[in-house]
Amino acid sequence: HSTSTALLSRCILLTIFLSAGSSVCGFFAPGSTHFRSSTMSLPASGGNEDHNMSFDALSGKRILVVGGSGRVGGSVVTQLIKRGASHVTVGGTSEERFDESKARWLELFEQQREILSDNVNFAKMERENEKSVSSVLAGASYDLVVHTAGPFQGKVTVNNGVLAACILNKVAYVD
Repeated sequence: HSTSTALLSRCILLTIFLSAGSSVCGFFAPGSTHFRSSTMSLPASGGNEDHNMSFDALSGKRILVVGGSGRVGGSVVTQLIKRGASHVTVGGTSEERFDESKARWLELFEQQREILSDNVNFAKMERENEKSVSSVLAGASYDLVVHTAGPFQGKVTVNNGVLAACILNKVAYVD
């Protein structure tokens, strides 16, 4: 449980690091019954502060990124790989869009070309359908799910299948 919490903290920091500003982050930890959210921001640069962050908790982790073919999700995918995740699966509805994104990542990040090629794959899923997401989660032992496909944008009446599947399968969740 403490490893999951540390991983979630680091992934939240990763999200903040990627946005280079303030961000509202939330997570659902396995074994918990509450969704937690907080607003955090990076300190302004200009002083002699040490802004190094450790991403050691990502080392060797298997991560599912829902919506990873989009702009924000693609940044999360590439940063997770660059920061030590052993495998990233992009969950979505369009394998064609994933293939286009992956081709772009391979061009942009030549130093990570081999690991991006070998350790990033696609899984077809419907993010609003708990059974669809659960079938992806059951196919591999994921350490974390990162939801980048607008998990709560205007979805007052639509279920968050990703969150429900993470709770059911006891997988750490962050959006």
